[in-house]
Amino acid sequence: MTMKIKVRYPLGLLSFLLLFSCSVSVHVWGYEVDSILMYDDIDPTTSAPVGLGEIYFTHSGYAYCWVNFSETTGSLLVRFDWFDTVRELYVSHQTTTEDLGSGLARAYDYIEIDGNPPASDLGEWTVMVYADDELIGTESFSIIDYNAIVENTDALVDQFAEVVSSFNQFKSDFESMREDLEERSSDLNELRDIYGALKITYEDQISNYNDILSEKITFQEDYNSLAADYEELVLNTNQLADDYDGVIDDVESMAKRLSNSRNLTYASVALAVVFLGAAIYVYTKK
Repeated sequence: MTMKIKVRYPLGLLSFLLLFSCSVSVHVWGYEVDSILMYDDIDPTTSAPVGLGEIYFTHSGYAYCWVNFSETTGSLLVRFDWFDTVRELYVSHQTTTEDLGSGLARAYDYIEIDGNPPASDLGEWTVMVYADDELIGTESFSIIDYNAIVENTDALVDQFAEVVSSFNQFKSDFESMREDLEERSSDLNELRDIYGALKITYEDQISNYNDILSEKITFQEDYNSLAADYEELVLNTNQLADDYDGVIDDVESMAKRLSNSRNLTYASVALAVVFLGAAIYVYTKK
């Protein structure tokens, strides 16, 4: 974390300076914080920090807090307060800044982790940095169990292997499903062709049915007309039959009357013959 802090300390007792009314040269201590960072180690050759990071393992040797200053006008007293995961002060160290020239300075501090209490206090730690008792920054870092990470990693590897196995099984099932789908798609296309042919046949049958239905309607109309004519013909036939029966009755009546007239005629002739014979007989007797 980089912080820019300008600090100017009080110049002393201003009243004292005014009292003596003279020119007094007072040195003003000041600085600017360029950065506060966490590192893993320090290069023994260049004394430069190595391994920038905010996560440490239980087997890590150290956790370094490094502060860079600029525009310094003198040596600074820097204090590092290290707090554990429950925010209790674990240790506090003080050091003075190392002058690098041109107003640059640096200071650092560290705690040991491996084989020390921090290795058994896992979680987030905090270091608060003070310069001449002024808080200039706070850095947080985490200590984690490497073995637990390894175990979790192994577990993740096992889970990944299970996932890969499941994926391969899924892939195999998917391929089987894809083949089955292609087969079903082929069957579906065949059914579509059959359906298309049946649809054409159905449409032809519907057309034929409509034609037959039209013919049936025409036949029904003709039948109804013939039925009406037939009923009229039956009525006429019945009327003719009645008329025929009346004619027969009249003929039979006339026949009877003719028969009676013929008999009377024969009787009259016979009687006339009798009378004629009687007259002839009488005449001859005379």
